[in-house]
Amino acid sequence: MAKIVIIGASAAGHTLAVNLREIDKDCSINLITEEAYFFYDKRRLIEFLSGSLKEEGLFLTSDTFYQEKNILFSRSKKISAVNPYKKTVYSKDKGTIEYDLLVVASGRRIAAPDISGIKKPGVVTLQYLDDFKLLTGRLIMDTVCLVGDGTIALKCAEAIAAKYNVEVKLISNKLSDTINHARIEIINDRIAEIIGEGGVQAVKLQEGKVIAASLVLLMQEGRDNIDFLKGTSLESRDGFILVDQSGRTNLEGIFACGSVCVLRDHPVQAKGWDEVIGESSVLAETLAKTVKELRCQIL
Repeated sequence: MAKIVIIGASAAGHTLAVNLREIDKDCSINLITEEAYFFYDKRRLIEFLSGSLKEEGLFLTSDTFYQEKNILFSRSKKISAVNPYKKTVYSKDKGTIEYDLLVVASGRRIAAPDISGIKKPGVVTLQYLDDFKLLTGRLIMDTVCLVGDGTIALKCAEAIAAKYNVEVKLISNKLSDTINHARIEIINDRIAEIIGEGGVQAVKLQEGKVIAASLVLLMQEGRDNIDFLKGTSLESRDGFILVDQSGRTNLEGIFACGSVCVLRDHPVQAKGWDEVIGESSVLAETLAKTVKELRCQIL
């Protein structure tokens, strides 16, 4: 029986696993995520934060979904390393998982800037459901500093300003500072230092301005989430895994899909939800064909 391991269970990994199972009823599929939850809609996390959507409304599957599909779902499992020669995946709990085909669908993650005070209590990364749950559990009464670009960061700032009735300083280099909102100020600069004793009290910008704030939220563009591939000869560019049109990497038996990868000789471009879904569906067909080839080799 061919063993397929998929690292990452968001839109890319989930879609791939489900579509592959529809095509191939017999192969072993192990879908691994470091989060504690089954597939949920990350696009709606701002609604959850604002209170207009309950937590259960985020989920697109159920506890029994993967079991019914005969997909092994491994949650709260962080992968630490991959050995492409032994075809083995290693997890933080020192467990090992062997594979015939491996798919990296681990996406990208927000990286905290390397500045003084970044580890102070009150600095919160907003990317996953647990991050947003942590924020909704806080009592917010003073100015919030939010670092991020794009409409998602702006919507988050609007949700916080409306829900907690506080001012939000949105630090961004891509949003226009002419956007008019009563409680949101957009500042085109970067944070140089986070100030405070025992927690966040203010942020200092690179231009020297100091802004009082009780909370710093990080939502800036993500970086690669492939630390577990260090030490391998996997080809990458600017933190993106390089793949061909079939999702194959340069290493035998290893594929990638979703926002973690980019086509060779193509510029890096952000992928939308629908694009990731479509890409993963196509990869499912490629994997199914590869599994058939493996069976023929065994026979």
